Order: sequence, then C-alpha cells, then structure tokens
Amino acid sequence: MVPTSFPLSITAYVQLSRVRPPVTGVGKHIINSVLGLAERTDVRLTVLASSRDLDGRGGIGNNSPLHALPVRGFPLSLLAMERLWKIAGLPRADRWCDGDDWLWATAESYVPVKRTRYAITRTEHPR
Repeated sequence: MVPTSFPLSITAYVQLSRVRPPVTGVGKHIINSVLGLAERTDVRLTVLASSRDLDGRGGIGNNSPLHALPVRGFPLSLLAMERLWKIAGLPRADRWCDGDDWLWATAESYVPVKRTRYAITRTEHPR
C-alpha cells in the first residue's frame, strides 16, 4: 500500500556533474544515498540542483541514475551559487525546499538554511 502522505520530506542538494559519467567515489556515494532515500515509501525526496545543469525538459538528464527523480532548480550556475553561499550565506536554500523537513547534502557542500533542518554525510573514512 502506498501512503497518501509522506511522514518525511527531504530535499537533496546534488552537484549533478558528480552523478554523471565518469562517476567518482563521491558521486557513487551521492547516487546510493539519494536513491536509497527515494526508494523509501515513507520519504518524499526532491533533488535540488542548478537549473543550468538540467536538461531541456527541466529534469535530470538520462545519463544520470537520478534522472527519474523530481528536481527543483535554483537560477544561478553551481559555481556562482556555491560562492554566494560560502561568502554571504545567502540566498538561503529554504526558498527551494518547499517546506521540506530536511535538506541533505554531502560534507563537501555548504548550503545555508534557516528553517529547514540540515543533514550532511561524509564520504571519507577516518584513518
């Protein structure tokens, strides 16, 4: 039975260049984490990415394993947005989270939020 409402909604911030061939270890981590969350019946997951990295239909290109997932695009290039986030802490990503409970990202990314809870995962292993 498919739930009529999702108890948990997550926006996953993804640098789409990392999940297109050739995929590195970080890209594999992102793909496995995002697809794992998306497969759960109790989670509604949406990808957040630069609209400049989306295909002509406004989705994630077919060359990515994430191509079937819903996506929201922010208006700037990835480089410009990440610079603004690191330097000014603005614009906050909440505006593209659509009221989601959590924003997920890898530890390599800094994504400022105010209202949305923020979760990161690390891809490197301690020595």
